[in-house]
Formats: sequence, structure tokens, C-alpha cells
Amino acid sequence: MSGAFDGVGGRLAATVMATVNADAEREAVNLLAPAPHARTLVVGFGPGIGIEVLARSTPAGFVLGVDPSSVMMRAAQRRLFGAISEGRVELQQTTAEQISAAEESFDGAIAVNALQLCEPIQATARELSRVLRPAAKLVTLTHDWAAARHAGTAERWLTQVTQALEANGFTSLSVGRAKSEKGRALRVCALRATG
Repeated sequence: MSGAFDGVGGRLAATVMATVNADAEREAVNLLAPAPHARTLVVGFGPGIGIEVLARSTPAGFVLGVDPSSVMMRAAQRRLFGAISEGRVELQQTTAEQISAAEESFDGAIAVNALQLCEPIQATARELSRVLRPAAKLVTLTHDWAAARHAGTAERWLTQVTQALEANGFTSLSVGRAKSEKGRALRVCALRATG
């Protein structure tokens, strides 16, 4: 995942993303359905909307967010100041291939309109497999157009992602359309293998 959202363009993107991605972030959290005490990972947290929803959904839990953009880091820090101060949220300015967390640290993960930026996807899938606990759920939602931009077509990108996840210990893959974004987003849910 590159730092494509830095500078003036990043500040504008943070403002737009806070509105445009809000429904998708809520949908991802609903699909994840974390327990109140869950430890959750957010890949590409952007301005922090998904983390904000997760922090409310997991009052006794913990959320770690990773994003390489300094602009998104500052936006999310402002939005999540209280939860960060309470120690319930931590933000790392890093890529999804280099998460500073122990093996099997998280009960679940979401990535909303971020996974298409994680290249190579195999490295991200390997790192997610490392930090997720057995049977942990991964939920991703990705704009059709963004997936197509990174792989030529949305279908080709979806194939690359599902193959990378399966090769790195994810099972029970469920693929379809998101309800948010007027159905113009891809949904991938998978479970970290238990054995």
C-alpha cells in the first residue's frame, strides 16, 4: 500500500472519503460483527471512519489501524483523539505488508477501498494471515473502478485477491457485491484457516 494520499490531494481525499466511504465502512463493520471485546485491524484507515464505528461497536476491545499516508494519519488522529487517549485505538503509519503486531493478534480485520492499493497483494495476504488469529474474519469492500484501475478489470483484480488469500491460509471465501455504493463495489469475506 503506497502513500498515494499525501499532500494537498490527500487532504481533499480525506474530506471526500469521510463522506463517500461512510456507508461502506459501516457495512464492513456489520459484516465483521465483532464481539464487544474484539481486537480488530483496519487496513487503510483513511480519515478514520471505520475505526470510529469499530471503537463504538467494541467498547471493551482494541482497534489497530494501518495506513501509509501522513495526511490520513493526521485526519484520523483528530477524529479518534478520545479513543486513542483511552488506549482503545492505535494508529500506525505503515503499509499492510509491515504491520507492527505479534502473530495471531487480531480477531478480525476490515479493508474498505484500500486493498487495491496493497501491491503486491501476495505480501499483504501473507501479513494478514500472520497477524489474524485462526478463524478470524477478513472483510473487504472495494470500488469496482478502483479494482479495474489496478488490474485491468474488476474481475481480474478479484481473481488475484482471492488467489492470494487462498494461497496464504484463508478459507470460506465469500465473494459478491456490496450493498453500499449502490452495489458498485466488490465484497470479499474470508476466514483465516484454523489448522
